[in-house]
Amino acid sequence: MNKQFIILMAAVLLTSLVSYNAFAENSNCRGDCVAPTIGTLDNDQVMVINGFAINGQSFNVTGYSQKILTPKFLVNQPITVKMLVYENSGVQALRQVDLTISDYKDERNRNDKASISFNRDFTGLQKIDVLDPAKILNNVKVNAIPVDQFVSSIVFTFDFQKPVNKSSIIVDMADDSRSSRRNILLDSVMVENKNAEKIKDVKTIENKVTEKKDVKTVEKKDIEKKDTEHVKKEKSSKTQVGKGKKNQRTNVK
Repeated sequence: MNKQFIILMAAVLLTSLVSYNAFAENSNCRGDCVAPTIGTLDNDQVMVINGFAINGQSFNVTGYSQKILTPKFLVNQPITVKMLVYENSGVQALRQVDLTISDYKDERNRNDKASISFNRDFTGLQKIDVLDPAKILNNVKVNAIPVDQFVSSIVFTFDFQKPVNKSSIIVDMADDSRSSRRNILLDSVMVENKNAEKIKDVKTIENKVTEKKDVKTVEKKDIEKKDTEHVKKEKSSKTQVGKGKKNQRTNVK
């Protein structure tokens, strides 16, 4: 009886392990295999709502990659990227959050322009690493605070020193079990020069002024035309009155 019970328990344990591995987030992790997330898990379970925000505009992050609509940014404009990162082992288990600006097509065709990495070791010591070979970033800061037992708020602040063509933001996260996740926010960044924006504004103003001038010119021509027609009508009316009087005199004679 005891032998049968042991065999039954072993079968249950084996089934549990197989089921766990089937839903594991990472095959290379050890122990806890649920990776940190700013949105959903691999089984589409939602863990965070509005987990990614840029300059106050929030987005739900679902799946590996997605497109988000953001406004164009200007050179030297302050940028704030806020992530709400869920880690099932608790905030103390979150080890790394990276934000990368990349010309991304796919994993084999990507050109990373700059990367900001937030790292925290087992003692809780935090370190910020910036990889910026093209010198496009300035005033980089990262602040991490716990929101609750499982969610951390990771806030990246920076500004762009140069214009940047439409690029993607890649977010990489990892915990102390080496379980990692990547989310790609496609075409989410485009930076223009302030001077270019001013030129656009000036051209817009010039176009509006030109349009107003054109309208005034048309209105003036319409008025002149109406005045001319009015004068012609008056002359015609006087001529007809004069003819009428002349005819009356002729009849009297």
